[in-house]
Amino acid sequence: MLGIVENVHLKISGMEFKLQIHVVGDTPFDLLLGHPFFSLSSCVTHDQMSGDQSISLTDPNTGIQMLLPTRKRECPLHEPWFLKEEDAEQFHHHRCGAYMIQEDF
Repeated sequence: MLGIVENVHLKISGMEFKLQIHVVGDTPFDLLLGHPFFSLSSCVTHDQMSGDQSISLTDPNTGIQMLLPTRKRECPLHEPWFLKEEDAEQFHHHRCGAYMIQEDF
């Protein structure tokens, strides 16, 4: 871990959250939101049989709720030269099977 940045304002679809950010290097993601964010925003994940997923967030300041679609993340690390062939599919599923909010930060 490179450090912590405190009181960072993150705005998602008009909702503003104040977060403590852990800065790490060399990750396959731009931003990883964990339990503190899920608790603060009362986050609920909605999984459909089709494989689609959305999340609902509640603004802690106003109580307004918003439903946000997600999209499958693209995995830049899944390159043929990066892994042995027998490990590639497992790595791809493990590291790239996540969903991301359809939002430009």
